[in-house]
Amino acid sequence: MFDRHATVARLMLAALFMTPLIACAAEQSSSTVVTSSASSTTGGTASANVTATSTTNATTVVQAVAVADPYPMVALANEHIALEIMLPDAANGYYRATRFDWSGLVTRVKVGEHTFYAPRTKKHNPKGHDDTQGTAEEFGLDATLGYDTAAVGETFVKIGVGELKKDKDEKYKFFKTYEFAKIGQWDIKQKPGQITFHQALQGSNGWAYDYTKTLTLDEKQAGVTIERTLKNTGDNLIEVTHYGHNFTVVDDQPVVGPQYHIEFDFKPESKEYAKPGIAKIEGQKLVLTQDLPPNKSIWGELAGFDKEADYKVRVVNTQADVAVEISGSGPVEKMVVWGMNPTICPEVFIPIKLEPGQSKTWKTHYLFEVGKKQ
Repeated sequence: MFDRHATVARLMLAALFMTPLIACAAEQSSSTVVTSSASSTTGGTASANVTATSTTNATTVVQAVAVADPYPMVALANEHIALEIMLPDAANGYYRATRFDWSGLVTRVKVGEHTFYAPRTKKHNPKGHDDTQGTAEEFGLDATLGYDTAAVGETFVKIGVGELKKDKDEKYKFFKTYEFAKIGQWDIKQKPGQITFHQALQGSNGWAYDYTKTLTLDEKQAGVTIERTLKNTGDNLIEVTHYGHNFTVVDDQPVVGPQYHIEFDFKPESKEYAKPGIAKIEGQKLVLTQDLPPNKSIWGELAGFDKEADYKVRVVNTQADVAVEISGSGPVEKMVVWGMNPTICPEVFIPIKLEPGQSKTWKTHYLFEVGKKQ
């Protein structure tokens, strides 16, 4: 059946990403509240109810909100940059697996005539553990809350996802999709240039947290800050790492090769990248000597950085003459670079250790540079 409202929404979004952006010269009061409600039992469904109040005049485009086909999403934009952000939704969401945080997933960025981030697979599986893109984030790659102490049949917690069931007496596996015991609920608020996701989860065995993620566009450049606050509202110590996978793809280029290099603000060291091969370290850069073959990945953990210092990583594509600078505050537990066509991914792991009642706020800033003669 022809859905006029959905079609109009998609056209609004398409126009935003395909035509030059109109300057937000006068930000008027406008907000969007999205409530994503989920069943607390396995097999329950949920949908995000998106209501937008969009204020426009001759010189202003405040925001566009749309339901993608078929995934709920929002667009956040100003005169410098346009972002496509997928909404958490247990029934129809773009990502519904148990590895990555469901909130604030930036799947597409447009700056001028260039795009950043793109689908990584020919056919998308919303329940695939790593079938995602863009700024995908995860709490706990190697361990997560309560898994080690849970008996088979009991539950554990994955921040930004929900409460999951332990089905075997084995080590936690980030690539495994676990059964849901409780899907985390989200409250989402949007205003011009900003969107906030909030999740409060009360799990079993004393595990509980309050989590807020806010994305805010820079006013004077093509950048966005992702700020997160995590509070331990339970009875147990929360000790976990957080990182962004940063699935970098420029202009939908299908192959990663010598057009890419990664710059660091220190001289990196790595046994993996010291070996002759596709990737190698040259001074403060990691460079690629040839195209990645189909279905072949590269991976290496880096050393040489000050774990207490702030960090800055820059992914450069010389063919397109663009770069993505990713920066944030220390401490940093580890750094990794992974790549597999069509993406190259610097990953910075932030350690989190919270006693009951404690909270932590940390930020990541993304600056998208175009035409900088890299």
